[in-house]
Amino acid sequence: MKCLVLLPLLFVFSAVSARADVVSRSSDSLGTRINGVHGGRCQSGLCRISGGSDSGRNRFHRLTELDTRGAIQGVSIDSDGARNLVLGVTAAEGSFIDKSVSLSSPAHLFVLSPGGIQLMPGASFQQIPQLTLSTAPQLRFPGGVFDVFNTSVAGISMLTADPLPGALGLFSGDLGDKRPWIRMDGVSIDVDESLLVDAPGGGVDVHNSRLSVSNEAGDGGSLTLTGDLVRVGQGSELLATGTGQGGLVQVGGSWQNSDPTVRQASQTWMQPGSVVDASSTGSGDGGTVVIWSDLNQPAGGTVAQGTLLARGGPSSGNGGRIETSGPVLVAEPERLDVTAPNGLSGEWLLDPYNITIGAGNQLTDIVPQNQGGSLFESSRTGSFVNVEDIRTQLANDVSVAIQTGTVGENQDPDPDVPQGGNIVWQSGAPLDYSGSNAATGLALNASGYIELNSNITVGPGGLSLYADAGYVAAASDITLALGGDLSISAGDTTQTDKFFAATLTGSGDLSKLGSGRLILSGDSPNWSGNTTIQAGMLRATAANALGTASFTKADSGAILELDGGLVFAENIELDGGKLVNVSGDNTAASPIIFRNSSTIDVRQDSLTLSDSLTTDVGVPSNLTVEGSGDLDAIGFLDLSDGAVNPTKGIVDHLGSGVLRF
Repeated sequence: MKCLVLLPLLFVFSAVSARADVVSRSSDSLGTRINGVHGGRCQSGLCRISGGSDSGRNRFHRLTELDTRGAIQGVSIDSDGARNLVLGVTAAEGSFIDKSVSLSSPAHLFVLSPGGIQLMPGASFQQIPQLTLSTAPQLRFPGGVFDVFNTSVAGISMLTADPLPGALGLFSGDLGDKRPWIRMDGVSIDVDESLLVDAPGGGVDVHNSRLSVSNEAGDGGSLTLTGDLVRVGQGSELLATGTGQGGLVQVGGSWQNSDPTVRQASQTWMQPGSVVDASSTGSGDGGTVVIWSDLNQPAGGTVAQGTLLARGGPSSGNGGRIETSGPVLVAEPERLDVTAPNGLSGEWLLDPYNITIGAGNQLTDIVPQNQGGSLFESSRTGSFVNVEDIRTQLANDVSVAIQTGTVGENQDPDPDVPQGGNIVWQSGAPLDYSGSNAATGLALNASGYIELNSNITVGPGGLSLYADAGYVAAASDITLALGGDLSISAGDTTQTDKFFAATLTGSGDLSKLGSGRLILSGDSPNWSGNTTIQAGMLRATAANALGTASFTKADSGAILELDGGLVFAENIELDGGKLVNVSGDNTAASPIIFRNSSTIDVRQDSLTLSDSLTTDVGVPSNLTVEGSGDLDAIGFLDLSDGAVNPTKGIVDHLGSGVLRF
């Protein structure tokens, strides 16, 4: 396997001669005037744009050229009375901006340039609280569509309401072989409220630039970069800080793809030396940072290597949340911080396809590309996270969640790649977060299976292992020291050979969830936590598999399975659940308490109850006995409610085995 070497990605562009030209053609300009001239041209000085076509509080312009290079000093647009100002540019080579673009009064400016947009040093935007830069040729409204090339003055009249937001409004149309780009190199852009940079079917490339929606007198704003390919290079800063709440920065998608207005990238790359900051700088919670690529694009992926910040305010407030997700995920941030000096730390969420947790630098399957069609080549099996990065965040009381998804239902699966969405924790990568006060500790949520092969020392926030459709297994040579509770959910209902063989120690409780089977086979005499089977099946195949707890309880519909000809010393409580003797002559040596009517199923061989079988006080319960094996109840049997004039339960023997009291 080749070692991953992520080299700076250099895009090569065809040379375009620098020229100054802001032009509207009189025949299709929608009434746009340049320096007072309908169908005019400006090549030097301050270029003033006025006129246009109004509909409601929307104003529309069409330019055939927008290139401020050369002798042009700036562009001023009359926006008086407009809420939304839409500037369509039809130039095939796109728009070039290296001067100030200003509005006469605050409005949302949409620059739609299907040929591409390039911002260069000197570019700025004034009196523009909301800015959308897009290569989309069409903008949708509730009453119709504005087409950069074709909409007439008559067609404008139906577009009176606000345009549809984000990806719902910006439509790429038929791109053919074209891949339009928005490029920013060496620019510093400040927008008060929101900045959307969107290249549907194309790419966004930010290098050595500062984009800010920060607020020194309130909450941070919203900054979103979307396109098929999104790269944020060295020296770039994406800022959404606020003296109140931190803002929102979205690169390649929204949190868990929860916002349909935010387009998903197929590949996203935050390179070393880049910074994203959505922190509170005063009194408030940290904001949200998302570095995302479409989980349904197997050849895509996310590389997160820069600095990611969503800190709580220095005066008050909790830490924010950061998500790094993609079908292939290389999560190697130089720094990730969701802490809060005077509040609770926040959350780091990782959501790849399959992922390996291991130690040190990992070989991956990502090869950088220098062509315009992709940022890198990737395989669905390349996701990796260093256990040290997890340890660092947990040590800062950050809750860490790693979850995996399956290939999209509309995608053709690769027969050579496991399709489960699995989490594998390699050997030699121990984790100790016993000193962490993270609210929810560490959570591993897999669509497929989870396999543990390293020691884990669990902190007070606990450890969650959720396998939606698969099993949860652990190697026999590892220890889980439970300083907090352990929650395990399994979805595989048929498996009988995937063992959770780790030795459990400590006093943390175990909760079994999910409809599948968990098989405890470890030797855990020094584990004193209680076990509650809330759903599905828990099978014990070793005498000390259930530790030395006060009780092991099966809730309604849940099943405790005993297997292997063993003596189990723990109290067993059945609260509408079932006790199953799978195989072997097993013995329950401590009392069995019925907290509701329950079932004992002796499928084969025998089960001996050497202590009492009683009901909870005030709760008369019925016992149903099933199976072809024998049940020997040696101890005291009392199914009544314990009252002076007791209500008694009944024993219903449905099986073919022998029942002895």
